[in-house]
Amino acid sequence: MKPYNKIETTIEKTEIHKLRKVILGYLYEASDLLGRKFEWTKVRIVNTQKMKYNTCCEKNTKIDFAGLAWFDHKEFHVNENFVNSPHLKHIVFHELLHTWLGIRHDDKKILMNTFLPKIPMTNDELINEFLEYKK
Repeated sequence: MKPYNKIETTIEKTEIHKLRKVILGYLYEASDLLGRKFEWTKVRIVNTQKMKYNTCCEKNTKIDFAGLAWFDHKEFHVNENFVNSPHLKHIVFHELLHTWLGIRHDDKKILMNTFLPKIPMTNDELINEFLEYKK
């Protein structure tokens, strides 16, 4: 998938910069945990109701998501509905495992489950499960 249309959000520009810094902080933390060099990435906070994506199956497909990442295009998108959520770090780490390590969804694991848990993982739980995928 690669985004093709204008990126929109309803969040104020002053807030966007603060939120991007938080997300980038999680990206750097994850890369340190995996022992990888993190390359600069565009962080976009998006309104998924106004987004359409080209998927491998169909063009102009409307999809809803918490986060999407394309490291071949150096872009990381987070749904604006999740930026102030206690699940934000979970979303960032989940997407990194998809893009960096090719990990697929696993409904037996909290971090790589298709759906976010009702109760957010603690930081320790999140990091411990994230490190289980380190090779």
